[in-house]
Amino acid sequence: HLVVWVDTSSSYPRFSVGSYNSGTSTYSFSTQSIIQSTAATKVDVVFDSGTGRVILVCRRSDNWYPQCFIGSYNSGTSTYDWSSMTELSATAMTEDIRVCKAGTTTGQYAVFWRKNSNNYTKSNLITVSSSSNTFTNAGLDGIIDLNAYYFEVAYDANADRINIVYFNNSDNKMYIQRVKRKSGDSGLEADGNIVNVVVQNTGKNIAIIYSPLALRCYTWWRDPSYGGGCRWRAITNTTGTVTLGSETNPPTNPTISSSARGLGFPDMFNPQGTIIFTVDASGTNRGQMYSVKTTAEVSNRSVANHYLGFADQAYTDGQTATIKTYGNNT
Repeated sequence: HLVVWVDTSSSYPRFSVGSYNSGTSTYSFSTQSIIQSTAATKVDVVFDSGTGRVILVCRRSDNWYPQCFIGSYNSGTSTYDWSSMTELSATAMTEDIRVCKAGTTTGQYAVFWRKNSNNYTKSNLITVSSSSNTFTNAGLDGIIDLNAYYFEVAYDANADRINIVYFNNSDNKMYIQRVKRKSGDSGLEADGNIVNVVVQNTGKNIAIIYSPLALRCYTWWRDPSYGGGCRWRAITNTTGTVTLGSETNPPTNPTISSSARGLGFPDMFNPQGTIIFTVDASGTNRGQMYSVKTTAEVSNRSVANHYLGFADQAYTDGQTATIKTYGNNT
């Protein structure tokens, strides 16, 4: 286990490696170490199982440029080795920076960050090496040319697309934008139009995650119209402008604080398709954990003898066959 943070004295990015003791149900962590003696802030980090490396993005403090580190575990020293801080763009950013998987190519990741001068969302498509702590950068692309604050991102593996939810401080509402890779993986671009997730003012607490069981993304938010409870919607299509299912809420609906981080970062328990998320509980300001179970998509077959039929003959080039299902079911 790896924990990364920025200390309050020097603002240097630091890390510690932890191990879990199943006998005592506790973690123990190594002595903290400095990744690089350069002041930084706004850290986000992911582990890439394909390359076995960690992608750490942040904002450099002296020029506010978005940066990236690549780390790998050293079994000989039981710690992580890190690359030097590498600039993603010579453009000043502000609060928000996020990284997520960007495609099926090994080591392919998307970094999204908020430009300081106008709060527009910019992006970098990077590919992490499998053999060294390095990456290639496809360059800078604009994604959302609006005030996009507090955004969260999720890669939809079924659709091979990325979804971004964000808060627009011009109207205090929540929106979603789908993103795809450009032709030849030369960068990133918007896929379809921006969609308003909910008509009510949402505040800053928004979240999104992909369920590998349901094969879709779910987004949720703190809704002041429901007493500070959370409301949910599923993304119901795979390409172009996002379509959303009806609003709903879990049977046990937590009342969430209106603080800047009232919703904690979610995680997914893959075998059961269970979303695990934490909240800053309103009234007590205590952390609480909740789970929501997603379900797999099912067929609309109504009887057991529906089948897909294939003609029992060969076809030469240029000839086609029409294949129908019994009852036009899927």
